[in-house]
Order: sequence, then structure tokens, then C-alpha cells
Amino acid sequence: MELLLIRHARPEPATAHEPADPHLSPEGHRQAGLLAQFLAGSGARVDALYRSPMRRAGQTAAPLAAATGLTAHVDDGLAEFDTGASLYIPTEERTDDLAALWEGLRAGRWDGVTIDLDAFQRRVVTCVERIVTRHPSQVVALVCHFGVINAYVADVLGLRDPFFFEPGYTSITRVMADQEGRRSLRSANETSHLLPHGPNPPQEETMADQRTTSTPTSTRLLVTHALRVLGMATPQYVSRLTGLPEGEIADALASAQRDDLVRARTGRLAGWSLTAAGRVWHARALAEELERSGVRGEVERAHEAFVALNQPFKRICTSWQVKDAVPNDHADAAYDRAVLERLEALHREAMGLTGGLAHALPRFGWYSSALTDARDRLLGGDLGALSAPLSGSYHDLWMALHQDLLSTLGRERSAKDGH
Repeated sequence: MELLLIRHARPEPATAHEPADPHLSPEGHRQAGLLAQFLAGSGARVDALYRSPMRRAGQTAAPLAAATGLTAHVDDGLAEFDTGASLYIPTEERTDDLAALWEGLRAGRWDGVTIDLDAFQRRVVTCVERIVTRHPSQVVALVCHFGVINAYVADVLGLRDPFFFEPGYTSITRVMADQEGRRSLRSANETSHLLPHGPNPPQEETMADQRTTSTPTSTRLLVTHALRVLGMATPQYVSRLTGLPEGEIADALASAQRDDLVRARTGRLAGWSLTAAGRVWHARALAEELERSGVRGEVERAHEAFVALNQPFKRICTSWQVKDAVPNDHADAAYDRAVLERLEALHREAMGLTGGLAHALPRFGWYSSALTDARDRLLGGDLGALSAPLSGSYHDLWMALHQDLLSTLGRERSAKDGH
């Protein structure tokens, strides 16, 4: 079965003169509507719906319940750790030291509330596991909170810290669960439903010939970025990376081709790639995006964390390919199992890294799902799913993530990067 862990939409602040159970803000109601539209109208499947008893979760779940015809079951086990507090200030409106807030939360303190972290996590995990047992082979949406999502996902990943990333408002974090007790994180912090796929924003001139384009800049950046990261890709693979519909991608590629930003290749290795002018345009647009977002520090720290994992990952790939100085024929089950255990430990680190990146820049959200899919294929017997080239292997995706980090930061590869 599949769990969709959904954080509530953006609420209003709650002052000390009222319970910390605020209504959604006007922006929050808009986000909740987009979430419902996405899950009910995109061909997505949702078989059951649960929500926290808190007002902001209920108001987020209401449009989804109406759009799907499902009953939003209230479960007290999904309530946030600040239940009963007298203050609620959305993170983006706070003026105090956020780093100090995080440290306090990890120590069990939040806005004057003392939290028993172990009891909170046990309550959340017990609640979610009860829902898993109740709905085998189904897709279940849980509309809940930042802390609830962290507590459950940290348990799935075996992390000691129950608070390790901040899910965005109405973001979707996917966990697969089977009846034998296996749990795997497939994606974290998906927010593609909030992207501006509606009326086109003002269009800008290209570097190729200064003609105005007919494709929204946001869509063009997502598509060209996919080509930069992957080197060459089909519209189908770009759709998987960006979450954009294939028709929208085809329109963006046709527009970019007219502006000499991309080229199509036919034959045995068919796909699309950037032209020289396209690489220049993409680099400029990416730099502007990073400047606007104000998250360079977060991306730089993620790159440092990636570099620390890169050499261990390369050694895992070598061990998988070679045993006792000869090609690994995978006849030694104990040897392969030991290599996979090393990969599993690294995978948990990678999920924390990509989850944090997705919060900083939502377009990084696909890596958690893609890496987990490759890991699951490997565990399912696909021996090439770890390191086979040009196959969507874990190594392919790892290289793409590396290039994504470098491109976002405007850097070239160096000896420090390990590739």
C-alpha cells in the first residue's frame, strides 16, 4: 500500500489570546484547492482519506474530500505536537532565530511547550501503522503536520533525530508499506501541484535571437534544466523528472527549439539536448532562480553532504561490480547482501539530503522517489539497477543529482567532487 503524507496548507497566525489551532489563510485555501485538483483530477488514485483533528488540517482536507467523494476520517493520533498550545506563528512569519528554534525542538521545547519526543513519535507511528494495517493494497492520504510527517519518516529511515526536514505546505511525502513490515520512502516534499501551470506569466526574450517565447519561463527552466542534468532525454523522462504533463513538455521543447535552445536527435539514441545557446540561457535562468529563492546556503550545505557520500557510494558500486579482482558474477549471496546493506545505510543518508533539498527548491523533490525506485528494483533482483549506465540506475540518478547541485550553484566539476 502507499501512504501520502500531506502537510496542511498555510494557516493564519494564532495569538496568545486564542488556542493555537488557526484557520487557513487565503493563500492556504488556494493551496488546498490546488492539492485537491491535483489528486482528484490528474489520474492519481486515493482510496481513503484521514486527517488530524486540528483545524488547519481539516480545512486542507475538505476540498480533497469534496473532489474525491471520500470521507475525511479524523484520527487523534495525527495531531501535531503543539496541541493545546496558546501560540502558533507560521515559520515564514517568525522573527526569532530559526536555528535556535530547531535546536529547541530537537531538545523537546517549542514556543513554551515541553514535548516528550519519544512519546510523540510512538503515538504517530502507532497511528500510521494502524492505518496501514486497515488498508492493504490501497492508497491512503493522511493530511497532518510537519512534526507528524517527520516523526513517521524518521522511523522509516531509522534516523535518531525525529525532526530532520521541513515539509512545504500541502507537500506530499510518499511511503510504500507492505504487510510484511517493509517500509520505504519513495519521495519527499512533492509540491509540483503548486507550480504555475495556469495562465502564462509575462514572457521574456531569449538569448538566441531576442524573440519573445510562447512558453512560461518557469516551464522552460524546468525542461531545460532536466536536459542539462540528464545530458539528453526523451519527453517521457523529462515528465518523470519535472512532474509536468508530456503535452506541456512537448510545447516547451518546440518553443525552445524555435529559439535555438534545444535540439532533437533521432536514431538509436533519440532524445533532446541543449544547444550552446541553451546552456548559456539555462545557466543565467538558474542563477536568477537561486538568487530569488535565497537558499544558496542550503544548497551549498547539501553539496558538501553529497561530496561526503560520493566516495563511499563509488566504493559500493565497485564492490558490486568486482569481487576478488574479477567481475562479480553475483553467485555469492552473502557478499552481495553485505554490499546491499552498505547501500541501504547510504540510501538513508541520501533521503535526508534530498528531502532537505526539496524543501529549499521543490524541483529537487523527484530524487527521493527515483533513487528509492532504483533501490527497490535492485532489491527485487534487477542486478543492473545499481550501476548499469543509461538505464535509470541508482548510479545514473546519483550522477544526475551531482550535476543538478553543481548546475544550481553555477560550478564545474573538480577533483574534490570525486567524478
